Amino acid sequence: MDLTRFIEHPATFQALNPRGDETQVWASANGAALVFKVFEIRRVKQRWRARWKQPCPVHGHRHGWSERINAERFCALGLPGLAVRAFLEKRNALLCRQQVVAYPYLRGFRTLHERLSQQPIVALDAVEPVIVQMALAGVFHLDLNTRNVMLDDDDNVRIIDFEYMAWDQSRKGELYAYYLGYLWQKWAQHCLAENTFDQWATRHLGRRAALFNVATNTCQAHYSLGKQMELSRAKRYELFS
Repeated sequence: MDLTRFIEHPATFQALNPRGDETQVWASANGAALVFKVFEIRRVKQRWRARWKQPCPVHGHRHGWSERINAERFCALGLPGLAVRAFLEKRNALLCRQQVVAYPYLRGFRTLHERLSQQPIVALDAVEPVIVQMALAGVFHLDLNTRNVMLDDDDNVRIIDFEYMAWDQSRKGELYAYYLGYLWQKWAQHCLAENTFDQWATRHLGRRAALFNVATNTCQAHYSLGKQMELSRAKRYELFS
């Protein structure tokens, strides 16, 4: 079955495992593949909001609808994300209990987490310009961890996982520095020595301070915040606006 027919087929929802939020890969007969990100919506109030595309007061839009619109906005800014291939919902007249976003499968890509165990500085240097792009665009990916950054063998970068995003952030230098620190917290610290990561980050913080027109010590403070503090998503939404 080709990908278009698979997406549109009513049995697709039955084929996707409904046990919880998870990502699944499905291949078609011709070798093409899709990644399905499945969102189970458990609470009645959340199901109502999902059905009518109403934002949560704290987090804005949630679940698969948030994933879809954020992924599309990210790519529209020229940032290296993933093109949405399909959006599916399991819903009735009042509620929506499941949403699914389909992306093309990134063949030949590995997570930054995997790359850090082999060529950590090369991989980090490939990712850093993308972080600069995101910060300059005022884009705050709240879960930019080492498993949500993908690289291929040529060090081309793709960002994934778009449910929690904040846009039009004004404190761009602080955001950039926080991004670097957050990569350490989640989960570069399991792959390389802290002094090695700090040396890498300090080098980039120093040379990017002028670009963002922010003091080096301010960047360093937000780098440390990203490294050390696990803030709630509600607090992170307010950090750089």
